[in-house]
Amino acid sequence: MAKQSVFTHDILPRIRADHPVLSVITHEWERLTNMLIDASEELDRRLLRWSNAHMRIEELITDEEGGLSWHDLKGPKGEIILSPVFDDAVTMQLDGDGNPDYVSGRVGRCAPDYVMWWYREQPWLQNSILWMEDLTPYLDMTAHAATSTTRRDLVRRIRQFCASDYETTDKTIVMSFPEPYLPVELEKDVEQFTLPLPDVSTLEKIFDATFDQWNDKNQDNQVVDPQREIKDKIVVSALGLTAQESTSAFKQIFARMVYGEPSRNTLENSDVKVVNEQKAQIINKTGVLEYIDASESIKDIGGMENLKHWLTVHKGSLQDETDPPRGLLMMGVPGCGKSMMAKAVAADWELPLLALKASNIFDKYVGESEGKISRALAIAEAISPCVLWVDEIEKLLAGSGGDGSLDSGVSSRIGGTILTWMSDKEAPVFVVATANNPERLDPAYVRRGRFDERFFIDLPGVKAREEIFAHHVAKRFPDIDLATLKLDMLAKQANGFTGAEIEALIVEAKNFARSQNSALTAEILHQCLNDMTPDSVAMTATISHIRQLWGGDRARRADNEDPVNLKDGKAYDKSIEEAVEKQRQGNFRRY
Repeated sequence: MAKQSVFTHDILPRIRADHPVLSVITHEWERLTNMLIDASEELDRRLLRWSNAHMRIEELITDEEGGLSWHDLKGPKGEIILSPVFDDAVTMQLDGDGNPDYVSGRVGRCAPDYVMWWYREQPWLQNSILWMEDLTPYLDMTAHAATSTTRRDLVRRIRQFCASDYETTDKTIVMSFPEPYLPVELEKDVEQFTLPLPDVSTLEKIFDATFDQWNDKNQDNQVVDPQREIKDKIVVSALGLTAQESTSAFKQIFARMVYGEPSRNTLENSDVKVVNEQKAQIINKTGVLEYIDASESIKDIGGMENLKHWLTVHKGSLQDETDPPRGLLMMGVPGCGKSMMAKAVAADWELPLLALKASNIFDKYVGESEGKISRALAIAEAISPCVLWVDEIEKLLAGSGGDGSLDSGVSSRIGGTILTWMSDKEAPVFVVATANNPERLDPAYVRRGRFDERFFIDLPGVKAREEIFAHHVAKRFPDIDLATLKLDMLAKQANGFTGAEIEALIVEAKNFARSQNSALTAEILHQCLNDMTPDSVAMTATISHIRQLWGGDRARRADNEDPVNLKDGKAYDKSIEEAVEKQRQGNFRRY
Protein backbone atom coordinates (compact mmCIF):
# COMPACT_ATOMS: atom_id res chain seq x y z
CA MET A 1 0.00 0.00 0.00
CA ALA A 2 1.41 3.38 -0.99
CA LYS A 3 2.33 5.70 1.82
CA GLN A 4 0.02 8.71 2.08
CA SER A 5 1.55 12.15 1.74
CA VAL A 6 1.83 14.62 4.60
CA PHE A 7 -0.85 16.69 2.88
CA THR A 8 -3.50 13.98 2.49
CA HIS A 9 -2.71 12.24 5.78
CA ASP A 10 -1.98 15.14 8.12
CA ILE A 11 -2.73 18.64 6.86
CA LEU A 12 -6.01 18.28 4.93
CA PRO A 13 -7.87 16.22 7.57
CA ARG A 14 -7.00 18.73 10.30
CA ILE A 15 -8.19 21.71 8.27
CA ARG A 16 -11.38 19.78 7.57
CA ALA A 17 -11.72 19.13 11.31
CA ASP A 18 -11.46 22.89 12.07
CA HIS A 19 -8.11 22.63 13.84
CA PRO A 20 -7.38 26.32 14.63
CA VAL A 21 -3.60 26.52 14.08
CA LEU A 22 -1.18 24.28 12.17
CA SER A 23 2.57 24.61 11.73
CA VAL A 24 4.38 23.35 8.60
CA ILE A 25 8.17 23.09 8.32
CA THR A 26 9.44 23.59 4.79
CA HIS A 27 11.69 25.71 2.61
CA GLU A 28 9.41 25.04 -0.35
CA TRP A 29 6.80 27.76 -0.23
CA GLU A 30 5.70 26.98 -3.80
CA ARG A 31 4.81 23.37 -2.92
CA LEU A 32 3.03 24.52 0.23
CA THR A 33 1.12 27.08 -1.84
CA ASN A 34 -0.09 24.35 -4.19
CA MET A 35 -1.14 22.16 -1.25
CA LEU A 36 -3.10 24.98 0.35
CA ILE A 37 -4.74 25.74 -3.01
CA ASP A 38 -5.80 22.08 -3.24
CA ALA A 39 -7.15 22.26 0.32
CA SER A 40 -9.14 25.44 -0.34
CA GLU A 41 -10.66 23.97 -3.51
CA GLU A 42 -11.51 20.62 -1.92
CA LEU A 43 -13.02 22.21 1.20
CA ASP A 44 -14.49 25.21 -0.66
CA ARG A 45 -12.68 27.67 1.60
CA ARG A 46 -11.16 31.04 0.79
CA LEU A 47 -7.35 31.09 0.85
CA LEU A 48 -5.68 34.13 2.42
CA ARG A 49 -2.04 34.89 3.14
CA TRP A 50 0.11 37.36 5.03
CA SER A 51 3.86 37.79 5.38
CA ASN A 52 6.04 40.58 6.70
CA ALA A 53 6.70 41.54 3.05
CA HIS A 54 3.05 42.61 2.67
CA MET A 55 1.25 45.28 4.64
CA ARG A 56 -2.17 43.83 3.88
CA ILE A 57 -3.80 40.41 3.79
CA GLU A 58 -4.07 38.96 0.28
CA GLU A 59 -6.59 36.52 -1.18
CA LEU A 60 -6.10 34.00 -3.97
CA ILE A 61 -8.56 34.81 -6.76
CA THR A 62 -9.50 32.76 -9.83
CA ASP A 63 -9.90 34.93 -12.96
CA GLU A 64 -12.30 34.35 -15.86
CA GLU A 65 -9.76 32.19 -17.70
CA GLY A 66 -9.18 29.97 -14.68
CA GLY A 67 -5.85 31.52 -13.71
CA LEU A 68 -4.91 32.07 -10.06
CA SER A 69 -3.32 35.21 -8.62
CA TRP A 70 -3.04 37.04 -5.31
CA HIS A 71 -4.99 40.27 -4.75
CA ASP A 72 -5.65 42.59 -1.81
CA LEU A 73 -8.43 41.21 0.35
CA LYS A 74 -11.91 42.61 -0.33
CA GLY A 75 -14.51 43.21 2.37
CA PRO A 76 -17.97 41.64 2.64
CA LYS A 77 -19.35 44.27 0.25
CA GLY A 78 -16.63 43.81 -2.33
CA GLU A 79 -14.58 46.84 -1.29
CA ILE A 80 -10.78 46.67 -1.11
CA ILE A 81 -9.71 46.82 2.52
CA LEU A 82 -7.15 49.60 2.83
CA SER A 83 -7.19 49.69 6.63
CA PRO A 84 -5.89 48.29 8.91
CA VAL A 85 -2.28 48.10 7.76
CA PHE A 86 -0.49 45.02 9.08
CA ASP A 87 3.09 46.21 9.29
CA ASP A 88 5.59 46.30 12.13
CA ALA A 89 6.01 50.05 11.67
CA VAL A 90 2.25 50.67 11.94
CA THR A 91 0.91 48.36 14.62
CA MET A 92 -0.17 50.62 17.50
CA GLN A 93 -3.96 51.06 17.51
CA LEU A 94 -5.45 54.10 19.25
CA ASP A 95 -8.76 54.66 21.02
CA GLY A 96 -11.11 57.59 20.39
CA ASP A 97 -8.97 59.96 22.42
CA GLY A 98 -5.78 59.09 20.55
CA ASN A 99 -4.33 56.96 23.32
CA PRO A 100 -3.08 53.36 22.96
CA ASP A 101 -6.11 51.05 23.06
CA TYR A 102 -5.05 48.53 25.70
CA VAL A 103 -8.60 47.62 26.74
CA SER A 104 -10.03 46.03 23.58
CA GLY A 105 -6.92 44.04 22.80
CA ARG A 106 -6.26 45.93 19.58
CA VAL A 107 -2.70 46.84 20.50
CA GLY A 108 -0.68 44.79 18.08
CA ARG A 109 2.87 44.97 19.43
CA CYS A 110 4.02 43.24 16.23
CA ALA A 111 2.33 42.76 12.88
CA PRO A 112 1.43 39.02 13.13
CA ASP A 113 -0.03 39.63 16.61
CA TYR A 114 -2.45 42.18 15.16
CA VAL A 115 -3.16 40.05 12.07
CA MET A 116 -4.34 37.13 14.22
CA TRP A 117 -6.46 39.35 16.42
CA TRP A 118 -8.08 41.05 13.39
CA TYR A 119 -8.68 37.76 11.55
CA ARG A 120 -10.37 36.28 14.61
CA GLU A 121 -12.69 39.29 14.96
CA GLN A 122 -14.08 39.18 11.38
CA PRO A 123 -17.16 36.90 11.22
CA TRP A 124 -17.40 37.33 7.44
CA LEU A 125 -14.04 35.54 7.06
CA GLN A 126 -15.37 32.25 8.37
CA ASN A 127 -14.80 29.28 6.08
CA SER A 128 -11.29 30.40 5.18
CA ILE A 129 -7.61 29.49 5.57
CA LEU A 130 -5.02 32.11 6.54
CA TRP A 131 -1.44 31.26 5.63
CA MET A 132 1.12 33.21 7.71
CA GLU A 133 4.66 32.95 6.36
CA ASP A 134 8.03 33.16 8.13
CA LEU A 135 7.09 33.79 11.75
CA THR A 136 10.43 32.58 13.12
CA PRO A 137 11.91 36.12 13.52
CA TYR A 138 9.00 36.99 15.81
CA LEU A 139 9.32 33.89 18.02
CA ASP A 140 12.97 32.78 18.06
CA MET A 141 14.92 34.75 20.68
CA THR A 142 18.26 33.02 19.97
CA ALA A 143 19.21 32.91 16.29
CA HIS A 144 16.74 35.66 15.25
CA ALA A 145 16.87 37.90 18.34
CA ALA A 146 13.12 38.22 18.81
CA THR A 147 12.31 40.36 21.84
CA SER A 148 10.79 38.69 24.89
CA THR A 149 7.78 41.03 24.69
CA THR A 150 7.08 40.19 21.05
CA ARG A 151 7.44 36.48 21.66
CA ARG A 152 5.26 36.52 24.77
CA ASP A 153 2.46 38.51 23.14
CA LEU A 154 2.45 36.44 19.95
CA VAL A 155 2.44 33.12 21.85
CA ARG A 156 -0.48 34.36 23.92
CA ARG A 157 -2.35 35.45 20.78
CA ILE A 158 -1.85 32.03 19.13
CA ARG A 159 -3.13 30.25 22.24
CA GLN A 160 -6.11 32.58 22.33
CA PHE A 161 -6.94 31.75 18.72
CA CYS A 162 -6.75 28.04 19.55
CA ALA A 163 -9.50 28.44 22.16
CA SER A 164 -12.75 26.94 20.86
CA ASP A 165 -15.31 29.68 20.26
CA TYR A 166 -17.60 30.96 17.55
CA GLU A 167 -15.10 33.47 16.15
CA THR A 168 -12.65 30.74 15.12
CA THR A 169 -15.18 28.29 13.69
CA ASP A 170 -14.26 27.30 10.11
CA LYS A 171 -11.06 29.32 10.36
CA THR A 172 -7.59 27.79 10.21
CA ILE A 173 -4.25 29.52 10.47
CA VAL A 174 -1.34 27.72 8.79
CA MET A 175 2.07 28.97 9.97
CA SER A 176 5.14 28.05 7.92
CA PHE A 177 8.73 27.88 9.14
CA PRO A 178 11.89 27.06 7.16
CA GLU A 179 13.39 25.29 10.19
CA PRO A 180 11.85 23.26 13.03
CA TYR A 181 10.75 25.77 15.63
CA LEU A 182 7.78 25.81 17.95
CA PRO A 183 7.72 27.46 21.39
CA VAL A 184 7.25 24.94 24.16
CA GLU A 185 4.14 26.83 25.29
CA LEU A 186 2.41 25.94 22.02
CA GLU A 187 3.25 22.23 21.84
CA LYS A 188 -0.18 21.21 23.18
CA ASP A 189 -2.13 23.71 21.07
CA VAL A 190 -0.43 23.66 17.67
CA GLU A 191 0.23 20.56 15.58
CA GLN A 192 3.44 20.66 13.57
CA PHE A 193 4.30 18.73 10.42
CA THR A 194 7.41 18.53 8.25
CA LEU A 195 6.94 18.63 4.50
CA PRO A 196 9.39 16.03 3.14
CA LEU A 197 11.57 16.73 0.15
CA PRO A 198 10.18 15.52 -3.20
CA ASP A 199 10.29 11.77 -3.84
CA VAL A 200 11.07 10.10 -7.16
CA SER A 201 7.51 10.31 -8.49
CA THR A 202 7.29 14.02 -7.68
CA LEU A 203 10.70 14.70 -9.22
CA GLU A 204 9.66 12.88 -12.39
CA LYS A 205 6.64 15.18 -12.70
CA ILE A 206 8.93 18.17 -12.16
CA PHE A 207 11.30 16.88 -14.85
CA ASP A 208 8.44 16.39 -17.33
CA ALA A 209 7.05 19.87 -16.62
CA THR A 210 10.49 21.47 -16.95
CA PHE A 211 11.15 19.52 -20.16
CA ASP A 212 7.87 20.69 -21.73
CA GLN A 213 8.43 24.27 -20.57
CA TRP A 214 11.92 24.33 -22.06
CA ASN A 215 10.74 23.07 -25.46
CA ASP A 216 7.83 25.54 -25.50
CA LYS A 217 10.18 28.48 -24.92
CA ASN A 218 13.02 27.23 -27.11
CA GLN A 219 11.40 26.19 -30.37
CA ASP A 220 14.72 26.37 -32.24
CA ASN A 221 16.66 24.48 -29.56
CA GLN A 222 14.31 21.75 -28.43
CA VAL A 223 15.49 18.72 -26.49
CA VAL A 224 14.65 15.23 -27.74
CA ASP A 225 12.61 12.92 -25.49
CA PRO A 226 15.20 11.07 -23.39
CA GLN A 227 15.62 7.33 -23.13
CA ARG A 228 13.84 5.91 -20.10
CA GLU A 229 17.03 4.64 -18.47
CA ILE A 230 18.81 8.00 -18.78
CA LYS A 231 15.78 9.91 -17.57
CA ASP A 232 15.46 7.68 -14.50
CA LYS A 233 19.12 8.22 -13.60
CA ILE A 234 18.78 11.99 -13.83
CA VAL A 235 15.56 12.02 -11.79
CA VAL A 236 17.01 9.78 -9.05
CA SER A 237 20.16 11.91 -8.91
CA ALA A 238 17.97 14.90 -7.95
CA LEU A 239 16.80 13.26 -4.70
CA GLY A 240 17.54 15.59 -1.80
CA LEU A 241 16.78 18.76 -3.77
CA THR A 242 13.70 20.90 -3.33
CA ALA A 243 11.27 21.34 -6.21
CA GLN A 244 12.78 24.71 -7.04
CA GLU A 245 16.36 23.39 -6.84
CA SER A 246 15.62 20.36 -9.00
CA THR A 247 13.87 22.55 -11.59
CA SER A 248 16.96 24.75 -11.72
CA ALA A 249 19.22 21.68 -12.11
CA PHE A 250 17.13 20.25 -14.97
CA LYS A 251 17.13 23.61 -16.77
CA GLN A 252 20.90 23.79 -16.36
CA ILE A 253 21.25 20.40 -18.04
CA PHE A 254 19.19 21.55 -21.04
CA ALA A 255 21.10 24.84 -21.29
CA ARG A 256 24.53 23.16 -21.22
CA MET A 257 23.39 20.66 -23.85
CA VAL A 258 22.03 23.20 -26.29
CA TYR A 259 24.52 26.02 -25.83
CA GLY A 260 27.63 24.01 -24.97
CA GLU A 261 30.45 22.98 -27.28
CA PRO A 262 29.69 20.75 -29.06
CA SER A 263 25.97 21.39 -29.07
CA ARG A 264 23.56 18.45 -28.78
CA ASN A 265 19.86 17.86 -28.20
CA THR A 266 19.88 14.41 -26.60
CA LEU A 267 20.41 13.58 -22.94
CA GLU A 268 23.35 11.39 -21.92
CA ASN A 269 24.34 9.51 -18.77
CA SER A 270 27.05 12.09 -18.14
CA ASP A 271 24.37 14.75 -17.60
CA VAL A 272 23.90 13.31 -14.10
CA LYS A 273 27.11 15.15 -13.19
CA VAL A 274 25.31 18.47 -13.68
CA VAL A 275 22.73 17.51 -11.05
CA ASN A 276 25.46 16.27 -8.73
CA GLU A 277 27.31 19.58 -9.06
CA GLN A 278 24.12 21.45 -8.20
CA LYS A 279 23.42 19.09 -5.32
CA ALA A 280 26.94 19.46 -3.92
CA GLN A 281 26.70 23.25 -3.98
CA ILE A 282 23.28 23.27 -2.32
CA ILE A 283 24.08 20.66 0.34
CA ASN A 284 27.41 22.27 1.24
CA LYS A 285 25.62 25.61 1.56
CA THR A 286 23.46 24.25 4.36
CA GLY A 287 26.51 24.10 6.62
CA VAL A 288 25.28 20.78 8.00
CA LEU A 289 26.46 18.17 5.49
CA GLU A 290 29.19 18.01 2.90
CA TYR A 291 28.60 16.36 -0.46
CA ILE A 292 31.80 14.51 -1.36
CA ASP A 293 32.68 13.35 -4.86
CA ALA A 294 34.30 10.06 -3.87
CA SER A 295 36.89 8.87 -6.36
CA GLU A 296 38.81 6.46 -4.14
CA SER A 297 38.69 2.78 -4.91
CA ILE A 298 38.79 -0.07 -2.43
CA LYS A 299 41.54 -1.58 -4.61
CA ASP A 300 43.72 1.46 -3.83
CA ILE A 301 43.70 0.72 -0.09
CA GLY A 302 46.43 -1.52 1.25
CA GLY A 303 45.48 -4.39 3.56
CA MET A 304 42.09 -4.58 5.34
CA GLU A 305 41.28 -7.85 3.56
CA ASN A 306 38.64 -8.87 6.12
CA LEU A 307 36.85 -5.55 5.81
CA LYS A 308 37.05 -5.62 2.00
CA HIS A 309 35.51 -9.10 1.96
CA TRP A 310 32.69 -7.96 4.26
CA LEU A 311 31.92 -4.99 2.01
CA THR A 312 31.88 -7.27 -1.05
CA VAL A 313 29.36 -9.58 0.64
CA HIS A 314 27.09 -6.67 1.63
CA LYS A 315 27.28 -4.78 -1.66
CA GLY A 316 23.75 -4.33 -2.99
CA SER A 317 22.15 -5.00 0.41
CA LEU A 318 20.54 -1.54 0.46
CA GLN A 319 18.02 -2.93 -2.01
CA ASP A 320 16.86 -5.46 0.59
CA GLU A 321 13.60 -3.97 1.90
CA THR A 322 13.18 -6.67 4.55
CA ASP A 323 16.62 -6.49 6.18
CA PRO A 324 18.41 -3.38 4.93
CA PRO A 325 21.92 -2.83 6.35
CA ARG A 326 22.27 -0.45 9.29
CA GLY A 327 25.87 0.57 8.90
CA LEU A 328 29.50 0.01 9.69
CA LEU A 329 31.64 1.29 12.58
CA MET A 330 35.39 1.60 11.95
CA MET A 331 37.54 2.47 14.93
CA GLY A 332 41.21 2.37 15.63
CA VAL A 333 44.56 4.07 15.21
CA PRO A 334 44.45 7.53 13.54
CA GLY A 335 45.89 7.71 10.03
CA CYS A 336 45.30 4.07 9.10
CA GLY A 337 42.71 4.56 6.36
CA LYS A 338 39.31 4.86 8.04
CA SER A 339 38.34 8.03 6.19
CA MET A 340 39.70 6.73 2.90
CA MET A 341 37.72 3.52 3.30
CA ALA A 342 34.51 5.48 4.00
CA LYS A 343 34.97 7.30 0.69
CA ALA A 344 35.87 4.08 -1.12
CA VAL A 345 32.68 2.36 0.06
CA ALA A 346 30.55 5.04 -1.62
CA ALA A 347 32.62 4.92 -4.81
CA ASP A 348 32.61 1.12 -5.00
CA TRP A 349 28.87 0.89 -4.30
CA GLU A 350 28.20 3.75 -6.76
CA LEU A 351 26.27 5.78 -4.18
CA PRO A 352 26.38 9.49 -3.25
CA LEU A 353 28.48 10.25 -0.16
CA LEU A 354 27.43 12.73 2.51
CA ALA A 355 29.82 13.67 5.32
CA LEU A 356 28.52 14.67 8.74
CA LYS A 357 31.10 16.23 11.04
CA ALA A 358 30.81 17.42 14.63
CA SER A 359 32.23 20.85 13.75
CA ASN A 360 29.26 21.42 11.43
CA ILE A 361 26.68 20.50 14.05
CA PHE A 362 27.48 22.17 17.37
CA ASP A 363 26.19 25.73 17.58
CA LYS A 364 26.43 28.40 20.22
CA TYR A 365 22.64 28.96 20.23
CA VAL A 366 20.39 26.79 22.37
CA GLY A 367 18.43 24.34 20.24
CA GLU A 368 20.35 25.04 17.03
CA SER A 369 22.53 21.91 17.27
CA GLU A 370 19.53 19.63 17.69
CA GLY A 371 17.84 21.29 14.71
CA LYS A 372 20.94 20.83 12.57
CA ILE A 373 21.24 17.11 13.28
CA SER A 374 17.56 16.59 12.47
CA ARG A 375 17.98 18.48 9.22
CA ALA A 376 21.09 16.48 8.31
CA LEU A 377 19.32 13.16 8.83
CA ALA A 378 16.31 14.37 6.82
CA ILE A 379 18.56 15.32 3.88
CA ALA A 380 20.28 11.93 4.02
CA GLU A 381 16.93 10.14 3.87
CA ALA A 382 15.79 12.29 0.96
CA ILE A 383 18.93 11.54 -1.05
CA SER A 384 18.87 7.80 -0.27
CA PRO A 385 20.10 5.35 -1.31
CA CYS A 386 23.33 6.90 -0.11
CA VAL A 387 26.27 6.54 2.27
CA LEU A 388 26.31 8.80 5.33
CA TRP A 389 29.84 9.18 6.68
CA VAL A 390 29.89 10.25 10.34
CA ASP A 391 33.50 11.27 10.92
CA GLU A 392 34.88 11.03 14.47
CA ILE A 393 31.52 10.03 15.85
CA GLU A 394 32.86 10.05 19.41
CA LYS A 395 33.25 13.85 19.22
CA LEU A 396 29.73 14.28 17.90
CA LEU A 397 28.23 12.17 20.66
CA ALA A 398 30.46 13.46 23.45
CA GLY A 399 29.87 17.13 22.61
CA SER A 400 32.02 20.08 23.56
CA GLY A 401 32.36 18.89 27.14
CA GLY A 402 34.42 15.83 26.26
CA ASP A 403 32.16 13.40 28.09
CA GLY A 404 29.04 15.48 27.52
CA SER A 405 28.96 16.81 31.09
CA LEU A 406 29.82 20.40 30.18
CA ASP A 407 27.55 21.07 27.19
CA SER A 408 24.20 21.52 28.97
CA GLY A 409 22.93 18.18 27.71
CA VAL A 410 23.32 19.01 24.01
CA SER A 411 25.36 15.89 23.23
CA SER A 412 22.91 13.63 25.06
CA ARG A 413 20.01 15.05 23.07
CA ILE A 414 21.95 14.71 19.80
CA GLY A 415 22.90 11.17 20.79
CA GLY A 416 19.28 10.33 21.49
CA THR A 417 18.25 11.72 18.11
CA ILE A 418 20.89 9.66 16.29
CA LEU A 419 20.06 6.49 18.23
CA THR A 420 16.36 6.79 17.51
CA TRP A 421 16.99 7.50 13.85
CA MET A 422 19.40 4.58 13.40
CA SER A 423 16.89 2.21 14.99
CA ASP A 424 13.79 3.47 13.18
CA LYS A 425 15.08 4.60 9.77
CA GLU A 426 13.40 2.98 6.80
CA ALA A 427 15.27 4.85 4.07
CA PRO A 428 18.26 3.00 2.53
CA VAL A 429 20.98 5.07 4.19
CA PHE A 430 24.18 3.15 4.93
CA VAL A 431 25.98 4.75 7.87
CA VAL A 432 29.78 4.56 7.91
CA ALA A 433 31.03 5.88 11.24
CA THR A 434 34.67 6.36 12.16
CA ALA A 435 36.17 6.77 15.63
CA ASN A 436 39.71 7.42 16.83
CA ASN A 437 38.81 7.15 20.52
CA PRO A 438 36.11 4.47 20.72
CA GLU A 439 36.36 4.26 24.53
CA ARG A 440 34.43 7.54 24.65
CA LEU A 441 31.41 5.87 23.02
CA ASP A 442 28.53 4.64 25.13
CA PRO A 443 27.84 0.89 24.61
CA ALA A 444 24.36 1.83 23.36
CA TYR A 445 25.93 3.45 20.30
CA VAL A 446 28.02 0.48 19.19
CA ARG A 447 25.73 -2.48 19.91
CA ARG A 448 24.29 -4.73 17.23
CA GLY A 449 21.21 -3.20 15.70
CA ARG A 450 22.85 0.21 15.46
CA PHE A 451 25.67 -1.15 13.28
CA ASP A 452 25.91 -4.41 11.38
CA GLU A 453 29.60 -4.82 12.22
CA ARG A 454 32.42 -3.22 14.18
CA PHE A 455 35.91 -3.29 12.67
CA PHE A 456 39.19 -2.35 14.33
CA ILE A 457 41.63 -0.63 11.96
CA ASP A 458 45.10 -1.37 13.30
CA LEU A 459 48.57 -0.32 12.18
CA PRO A 460 49.15 -1.86 8.73
CA GLY A 461 51.19 -5.07 8.55
CA VAL A 462 54.22 -5.50 6.35
CA LYS A 463 52.23 -6.73 3.34
CA ALA A 464 49.76 -3.86 3.64
CA ARG A 465 52.61 -1.35 4.01
CA GLU A 466 54.21 -2.62 0.80
CA GLU A 467 50.88 -2.17 -1.02
CA ILE A 468 50.57 1.37 0.36
CA PHE A 469 54.11 2.23 -0.73
CA ALA A 470 53.45 0.88 -4.22
CA HIS A 471 50.15 2.77 -4.59
CA HIS A 472 51.48 6.18 -3.55
CA VAL A 473 54.72 5.87 -5.50
CA ALA A 474 52.90 4.81 -8.68
CA LYS A 475 50.42 7.66 -8.20
CA ARG A 476 53.23 10.25 -8.17
CA PHE A 477 55.75 8.50 -10.41
CA PRO A 478 53.69 6.55 -12.99
CA ASP A 479 56.72 5.69 -15.16
CA ILE A 480 59.02 4.45 -12.40
CA ASP A 481 60.13 0.82 -12.11
CA LEU A 482 58.93 -0.18 -8.65
CA ALA A 483 61.34 -3.10 -8.54
CA THR A 484 64.29 -0.69 -8.31
CA LEU A 485 62.99 0.84 -5.07
CA LYS A 486 63.11 -2.34 -2.97
CA LEU A 487 59.66 -1.61 -1.54
CA ASP A 488 59.51 -4.97 0.21
CA MET A 489 62.48 -4.03 2.40
CA LEU A 490 61.18 -0.48 2.92
CA ALA A 491 57.88 -1.95 4.10
CA LYS A 492 59.75 -4.05 6.67
CA GLN A 493 61.74 -1.05 7.84
CA ALA A 494 58.57 1.06 8.21
CA ASN A 495 57.34 -1.04 11.12
CA GLY A 496 54.77 0.99 13.11
CA PHE A 497 54.11 3.50 10.32
CA THR A 498 50.50 4.36 9.45
CA GLY A 499 49.25 4.70 5.90
CA ALA A 500 49.14 8.49 6.26
CA GLU A 501 52.75 8.54 7.43
CA ILE A 502 53.86 6.40 4.49
CA GLU A 503 52.20 8.84 2.10
CA ALA A 504 53.87 11.77 3.89
CA LEU A 505 57.20 9.95 3.63
CA ILE A 506 56.82 9.59 -0.15
CA VAL A 507 55.86 13.26 -0.54
CA GLU A 508 58.95 14.21 1.45
CA ALA A 509 61.11 11.94 -0.75
CA LYS A 510 59.58 13.50 -3.86
CA ASN A 511 60.44 17.01 -2.67
CA PHE A 512 63.96 15.95 -1.69
CA ALA A 513 64.59 14.29 -5.08
CA ARG A 514 63.40 17.43 -6.88
CA SER A 515 65.66 19.65 -4.79
CA GLN A 516 68.63 17.45 -5.76
CA ASN A 517 67.54 17.27 -9.41
CA SER A 518 67.51 13.51 -8.98
CA ALA A 519 65.15 10.65 -9.74
CA LEU A 520 63.43 8.89 -6.86
CA THR A 521 65.67 6.12 -5.54
CA ALA A 522 65.57 3.50 -2.83
CA GLU A 523 68.35 5.41 -1.06
CA ILE A 524 66.30 8.61 -0.91
CA LEU A 525 63.25 6.75 0.41
CA HIS A 526 65.41 5.00 2.99
CA GLN A 527 66.95 8.26 4.21
CA CYS A 528 63.55 9.97 4.51
CA LEU A 529 62.28 6.96 6.43
CA ASN A 530 65.20 7.22 8.86
CA ASP A 531 64.47 10.92 9.44
CA MET A 532 60.78 10.41 10.20
CA THR A 533 59.45 9.52 13.65
CA PRO A 534 56.08 7.73 13.45
CA ASP A 535 53.26 8.39 15.92
CA SER A 536 53.67 4.87 17.26
CA VAL A 537 57.01 6.09 18.66
CA ALA A 538 56.13 9.71 19.43
CA MET A 539 52.86 8.77 21.15
CA THR A 540 53.51 5.19 22.17
CA ALA A 541 51.27 5.23 25.23
CA THR A 542 48.25 6.60 23.39
CA ILE A 543 48.57 4.30 20.38
CA SER A 544 49.22 1.25 22.56
CA HIS A 545 46.19 2.06 24.71
CA ILE A 546 43.88 2.15 21.68
CA ARG A 547 45.33 -1.09 20.31
CA GLN A 548 45.13 -2.93 23.63
CA LEU A 549 41.60 -1.74 24.33
CA TRP A 550 40.01 -2.52 20.95
CA GLY A 551 42.56 -4.59 19.06
CA GLY A 552 41.61 -7.87 20.76
CA ASP A 553 38.24 -9.60 20.77
CA ARG A 554 36.10 -6.47 21.27
CA ALA A 555 35.91 -5.77 17.53
CA ARG A 556 36.57 -7.64 14.32
CA ARG A 557 40.02 -7.04 12.86
CA ALA A 558 40.00 -5.36 9.45
CA ASP A 559 43.31 -6.92 8.43
CA ASN A 560 44.13 -10.62 8.14
CA GLU A 561 47.82 -10.13 8.99
CA ASP A 562 49.27 -10.64 12.44
CA PRO A 563 49.19 -7.48 14.60
CA VAL A 564 52.23 -5.24 14.32
CA ASN A 565 54.71 -5.72 17.15
CA LEU A 566 56.14 -2.31 18.01
CA LYS A 567 59.01 -3.92 19.88
CA ASP A 568 60.43 -5.38 16.67
CA GLY A 569 62.19 -2.16 15.73
CA LYS A 570 63.47 -1.52 12.19
CA ALA A 571 65.08 -4.12 9.94
CA TYR A 572 67.78 -2.47 7.84
CA ASP A 573 69.01 -3.53 4.41
CA LYS A 574 72.80 -3.32 4.67
CA SER A 575 73.26 -2.58 0.95
CA ILE A 576 70.92 0.41 1.15
CA GLU A 577 72.60 1.60 4.33
CA GLU A 578 76.00 1.50 2.64
CA ALA A 579 74.69 3.39 -0.40
CA VAL A 580 73.23 6.11 1.80
CA GLU A 581 76.49 6.52 3.70
CA LYS A 582 78.42 6.72 0.43
CA GLN A 583 76.19 9.50 -0.83
CA ARG A 584 76.54 11.35 2.47
CA GLN A 585 80.31 11.30 2.07
CA GLY A 586 79.88 12.64 -1.47
CA ASN A 587 78.28 15.87 -0.20
CA PHE A 588 74.79 14.46 -0.46
CA ARG A 589 73.25 17.23 1.65
CA ARG A 590 69.69 17.84 2.74
CA TYR A 591 68.10 21.10 1.64
